[in-house]
Amino acid sequence: MDVFTTTGLNEEEVNKVIKLFPQLERDRALTKDVKFLFVGSDKSAKLTYALEKRRDIHLIDFQRIADASEWFQREGIKGLDRIPWPLFINKKFCLVRLGDGVHGKKYINALIEHFGGKCGSSLSESVDYVISIGTVGNRFEVATKWGIPVLHPVWIIDCINTLSILDINKYLIKQFQKNKIIKGRNDVDYGNENNFIYQNLKLKKKIVGLFKGFAFTCYGFDSYQVEKLKEIVVVNGGEFWDDYDESVSFVIVSSNIGNDIPPKLKQMATENDTKLVNEWFIERSLHYKKIIFDSWSIPRPYLHLKYKFKIHITGFPPLEHLHLTKLINLLGFNFSEILDESCNYLISNLPLLGLNTENAPQLFTYKYKDLLNCKSSNQNGQITKNKINSAKNWSIPVVSIAFLWEVSEKGILPDILNQEWCIFAPREAKPASNFLEYARSVSGGTFQTQKTSLVSTSAAVSKVSVEEEAEIEHAERNVSISDRDRATNNDDKDISQQNSPTKIHSFPPITVSPRKDKSQSKDFCVKGTRLQLSTWRTSENHQEEPDIAEDWWNEDADFKPIKKRRY
Repeated sequence: MDVFTTTGLNEEEVNKVIKLFPQLERDRALTKDVKFLFVGSDKSAKLTYALEKRRDIHLIDFQRIADASEWFQREGIKGLDRIPWPLFINKKFCLVRLGDGVHGKKYINALIEHFGGKCGSSLSESVDYVISIGTVGNRFEVATKWGIPVLHPVWIIDCINTLSILDINKYLIKQFQKNKIIKGRNDVDYGNENNFIYQNLKLKKKIVGLFKGFAFTCYGFDSYQVEKLKEIVVVNGGEFWDDYDESVSFVIVSSNIGNDIPPKLKQMATENDTKLVNEWFIERSLHYKKIIFDSWSIPRPYLHLKYKFKIHITGFPPLEHLHLTKLINLLGFNFSEILDESCNYLISNLPLLGLNTENAPQLFTYKYKDLLNCKSSNQNGQITKNKINSAKNWSIPVVSIAFLWEVSEKGILPDILNQEWCIFAPREAKPASNFLEYARSVSGGTFQTQKTSLVSTSAAVSKVSVEEEAEIEHAERNVSISDRDRATNNDDKDISQQNSPTKIHSFPPITVSPRKDKSQSKDFCVKGTRLQLSTWRTSENHQEEPDIAEDWWNEDADFKPIKKRRY
């Protein structure tokens, strides 16, 4: 059993090491059997002795273990070999005009990052060292003016071989003369090509990846997600930078943060060719095996709203299904895996219903048109039609994906009757246009005008009552005709404009329970989507929704089976 010891750690931190690596045996002293030294302070006697005398010990920064504890729980002791001593921790490097081989930019960049440093191509006053093989160029002059040392890349290699920050004076680029290789404490000589970092770079050169030629950085992710993103990008041929500069092609912003994007990143997107995308860009590009920069990949500005509606979706392929469920939850809605009477909205994929720009042009006028042309899922279209029939039976509005996107774009609930997304809306969704409609909607349809029951009522009063009844009956007849025209005539004007509650009437829009007598309801349907309720049947053999795609960082995603009947 391998032995470890610690230095600069408190008892709680020591217990965490023991819990993460039960395969290791602890020794409180730095004995000859110790193989791993977990370090919490860089100024301890144990560390100083190990650096000078014990070249066989693997030095491990405890903070890096703590930051990736979930990863180590899966990897165990074998993961320790991949955690180098953070020699360049909190150091920032600018790489300028480097050569080939072990002095090449990609190799020096990989070395610095492997040993805890950060690299970039942009020069700022926060940079600690400039690494270059030449003295020509604007960045060399600016670095000299700012007092930033410009060093030969051999300094990086010698520091790593000795696991110590060496005196920079011998490596300043103006007077640099290659010294003999310094004997290191590492078994690996990073000054030649026979090491795993350089060999990994050679293997990557042979890979013509999807992201070749693109540089990425990210914002808003935890340390594990950053490492996972970096691994995915690099494996597919891209470059991943830890800082933000003009050389970055894409800044991957977490889909979780909404409008909380730093001004610096927004400025980069405005002034440079840098694009702000969410992690869905990576997922969609890998899934469809080509670079896809579409509306799905643009970070949504409004999230975490206060609406507590239940939403069910139908007819979407697995990846889009996954992203829609995430967006629904991020907006503050509740995603329902089954469609039942408690749902507030049903979102359907238009192409699966056979709708297109010819038979339902108004549904394809939304500004993000690529969302509306989502390819159909593999499921039978009849399942989606059955769900729509059920939604109509339960007076649940049926909308396209444009409705959900508008919520994330504006941060408020849009008009449900807008023809850009409304497939079906029950009569209850239409705001009242007069007092009679308002009163009946409040009472659930039971409101009636008062009628006199006294024989002794004066003729004048009876006459007034008769006239009032005549007006009410006339109003009811007009309302019914108007509703029927709006529901069936596709050539009418935009219904959302006709019935805007802020422009047409002064009565507040309300939501009431569905009427028991469906024959009294005048529903709104887009022409071409009047599916007959008689075609819906309850069946134990309904097909299920397509399999749901898994999170890109969740290797063990577990989706529990639904016991209720799925419509």
